[in-house]
Amino acid sequence: MRKVALYWFGLSLLISISALALSFHGLEIFEQSNLASPPPTLIKAQGTIEVAFSPQNGATQMIIRAINEAKTTILVASYNFTAAELARALVQAQKRGVKVMLLFDKSQATQKYSSSTFFANLGIPQRIDYKHAIFHDKFMVIDDKTVITGSFNFTKSAELRNAENVLILRNNPQLAQLFSRDWWFNWQQALPRSEFLMKYKMHDRANLSAD
Repeated sequence: MRKVALYWFGLSLLISISALALSFHGLEIFEQSNLASPPPTLIKAQGTIEVAFSPQNGATQMIIRAINEAKTTILVASYNFTAAELARALVQAQKRGVKVMLLFDKSQATQKYSSSTFFANLGIPQRIDYKHAIFHDKFMVIDDKTVITGSFNFTKSAELRNAENVLILRNNPQLAQLFSRDWWFNWQQALPRSEFLMKYKMHDRANLSAD
């Protein structure tokens, strides 16, 4: 009986260690894979859902609380990012050892009040999506198990003036994996910010020469 108990204890310990290792190396697994964006997928509901609406109804602070819970990774996909409070929360996450990675629409690389330059100056990994007409996603994936999504752009206007919604779905690894796959699919097609800006300037010069 004791041998059986020890066997099951050892097995459960091995599973726990393997799960922990997967959590830490999940980014590398995705990064080295040639993933496609997931097709429509039905998964079981699990975990919890927190919801907020705007304007001026606590949505930004709800997102900050979720960012503050991060232990290992935060993947950000954003069409428009100008909210200073959210930018500071992501920087603080990076400072405590969380791997933060950013994927922005091409408008963010040159927009006057975008946080893209702020993040670039701090050396936070960032790429610019240029493959699509617009990169209209607004989501974050935290620790491979939490998803933040909704109509809410990560902007001051979304908090103060717009009618928006945001959901935080915690403890749903299957959902997080789907969002992560789509994020990595777009990341692999995107350009590092500095490379995009170089191409953007060269394109402008070519147009000026043509004129």
